[in-house]
Amino acid sequence: MSTPIQPVPDVVLASPFPTLADRPAGTYNQKAKDWADSENAMSVRNREIALVGHNNATTATEQAGIAVTKANEASNSAQTATNKAQEAAESAQNLADLDALWLGAATSDPATGKGGAPLVAGNAYVNSVTGYLRAYNGSAWVQGVSAVAGVSSLNGQIGALVLKTLGGQSLLGAGDLDVKQSVVRVARTSNTQLQSADNGRLIDITSGTFTQTFAAAAALDDGWYCYLKNSGTGDITLDPNEAETIDGMVSYIMYPGEVRLIQCDGAALRSIVLNGFKKTYIASGSFVKPPGYAAFAGHLWGGGASGSKSNGSVDGGPGGGCAPFNISSDAVPPGVSAVVIGSGGAAVTANSTDGISGGDSSFLGIQAYGGKNVSGALTAGSALRNTRVSIDDTTRGADPYSGQMSVKGSDNGNIDAIFAGSLGARTDNRRGANSVYGGAGGGGFAAILRTPGVSVFGGDGGAAGETTSGMDGEAPGGGGGGTLTGPRSGAGARGELRIWGII
Repeated sequence: MSTPIQPVPDVVLASPFPTLADRPAGTYNQKAKDWADSENAMSVRNREIALVGHNNATTATEQAGIAVTKANEASNSAQTATNKAQEAAESAQNLADLDALWLGAATSDPATGKGGAPLVAGNAYVNSVTGYLRAYNGSAWVQGVSAVAGVSSLNGQIGALVLKTLGGQSLLGAGDLDVKQSVVRVARTSNTQLQSADNGRLIDITSGTFTQTFAAAAALDDGWYCYLKNSGTGDITLDPNEAETIDGMVSYIMYPGEVRLIQCDGAALRSIVLNGFKKTYIASGSFVKPPGYAAFAGHLWGGGASGSKSNGSVDGGPGGGCAPFNISSDAVPPGVSAVVIGSGGAAVTANSTDGISGGDSSFLGIQAYGGKNVSGALTAGSALRNTRVSIDDTTRGADPYSGQMSVKGSDNGNIDAIFAGSLGARTDNRRGANSVYGGAGGGGFAAILRTPGVSVFGGDGGAAGETTSGMDGEAPGGGGGGTLTGPRSGAGARGELRIWGII
């Protein structure tokens, strides 16, 4: 609020100044006083007039500022009015343009625009038969959205959209959308063709030996994958569709314990080994090299010999040797490799009969020899590549892989082995020998029963019997126990191959 304008006070005039003529009349002093008083009153009034003038000048300045502000406001209002008028004009033109493009409803695609004008890009109408909104793109009418319930076209594709779920959650409905990755386990014991619906699943084969088939790679599509696990004891052959391949092969075997991530690129299947296999052969067979491994390792055992049967002293059967191996995948030939598993020596029933030798085992050029009993000369099975070594008393025990020979009367006990099989109890030995990996020797009888040997990783030897049958050796490679007068000696145990893949 500005200072108000004030009225200017009236001027106060001074009294006449006394003249010399007033002295004789005696009025000089009174007039002089009146003049002085009036001069004082005039001075006060002049100050009042000056203050009012200053106040009114200040008010005038304030009023001038207000006038400038109001003038600016008026100018801004005028500009705003101009802009609004322009916007209104543009809106009216847009509405006119839109009205010119919009052709309303029709039962078929119009051939001309409004009033017979040529069609231009942007013309649109609603088809009153189908309910679709259609637009002219400059050369043809194209499909737009639908006026009926639901969506019937998307990105030029016509037809109803199918509602799907993601992570078990509907794409429509209340609640947050659950997009977490989940792996669904499906247990199987026989072949069911793997199809696109198995994408992302863990197919756990819990038992059985069969051929696992796949849908065509084109049907699985690029990006399809699943986890395939052989948690049973059987061999699962992977066989892609028709002439298609997996890891560049028409088929191969998944051995027990193996887990693979299998992926499709729309033309072929490929896999990554996530967990290596472990396979045990207790009889002769074949091994097919699977892809995805850096090396293969394992243990190969020969068969153990049976114990003897005698009315005098009794020998325990020597154990089969164990050959450890670790072979680069590149050194293993593709295709089928033979696995030969040596049998255990059969039990004997005739009196004064030596035990029967165990059979030799072989795999990829590796030999694991069985325990031998040839004309009363016993040799424990050795574990050597492509060679056979028997050593005498002076060098016995020098090579942990060699079979150890004992001659009757040579010493008072057998020597324990590491990878070789060990000798059974003999006439003048106190016990059957032990082995770490090889099969242990069986028990015997010489005045008293002699205990069998034991093995950490191979089979233990069988116990001897005096008037009862000897006990069979334990697999793999354990030697059988002898018998003095029992019905039969103990049989030697079969050999074995245990092989596992190294990723």
